[in-house]
Amino acid sequence: MRLAFDNEPRDATWAQPLETLVASVVKTTGKARLVSAECKTTVCKVVASHPPGRVAATWGQTLSRELGQAFPDKPYRGAFMYEQTLDMTVSTTYFTRNGFGEHHPDGSPRKKRQPAPSP
Repeated sequence: MRLAFDNEPRDATWAQPLETLVASVVKTTGKARLVSAECKTTVCKVVASHPPGRVAATWGQTLSRELGQAFPDKPYRGAFMYEQTLDMTVSTTYFTRNGFGEHHPDGSPRKKRQPAPSP
């Protein structure tokens, strides 16, 4: 997920409004402080700091749930990858746009796999 994020170009039309919404959602939870929110073409990366303990252990789920409430039509797949520092005070959550994996990092479409023919 990290590699996909690092290599993706930015789709400002999708990324900008989503970054603003993510910042609002993180602030609304009151459970973490947003360090950064950055979206590219199909992947977003959210870095948040929070006290260690239960909040840290469940932050990925909290963020996914809150985004789900903010986006009833769910134009993303939810928390896909979650990392924390050893002291559990900083977490990085990646989530993907619907359609993730359908394009190469350069933006060109991937060929869809054809189902195997029936015997």
